[in-house]
Amino acid sequence: MAADIRIGWLTPMLGGVILAGVYYFAASMVFPGDPKAWPDLDEWFWRHRRQVLGCILAANLAWGPLIFLLTDFHPGADEIALVALYFAALVIALWSRRQWLVTSALAILILQFVMLGVIQFMSRQLGR
Repeated sequence: MAADIRIGWLTPMLGGVILAGVYYFAASMVFPGDPKAWPDLDEWFWRHRRQVLGCILAANLAWGPLIFLLTDFHPGADEIALVALYFAALVIALWSRRQWLVTSALAILILQFVMLGVIQFMSRQLGR
């Protein structure tokens, strides 16, 4: 018979610190430390987008499966499609060298976040 294992609060909090650190690093790479040295922020973006988007991808790949393992969440086809679209757009923005593809993928990600925000707001207003 297996003994009960108490996870406590410290272990999950350390995992959160690691994920927060990855997001913090990504956020710190979005803008240059010395903006005067980089008058063209598009050039900065193209030079650092893989680090930023790679950190976001890594954090989501680490965090995402935990949601399914530790909660009672059973996604339907629409949730699976949204997650697949999210990761596809993120990978395209991360690896594509074509500006129109990267721009389109980032636009999809932005629209997805806006839509999810609107859906959450509306569901709260309707009391669901």
